[in-house]
Amino acid sequence: MRKVAVLTVNYNSEDKTIDFIESLRKSSHKDFEIYIVDNASSAEGVKKLREHISKSNLKIELIENKNNVGWGLACNQGFKRIEKKNIPYV
Repeated sequence: MRKVAVLTVNYNSEDKTIDFIESLRKSSHKDFEIYIVDNASSAEGVKKLREHISKSNLKIELIENKNNVGWGLACNQGFKRIEKKNIPYV
């Protein structure tokens, strides 16, 4: 199977984002990178997300915005990072 990038946007929903990461871990497709764009979530929420990512053995990039730029612009930020690596994304 081909490598893919998975993009998601987080805003004060770190528990759901962590559940999302864990569901990907259980996936039969193992060749992927995860990109999470955080849209200025609370400091505690971002800390929890960073801690989970640091304990994970998955390839995860957390992009942290200082301001909530909205879902669309946050997606575009992630797409720009992914496109630099020329990886298909979902």
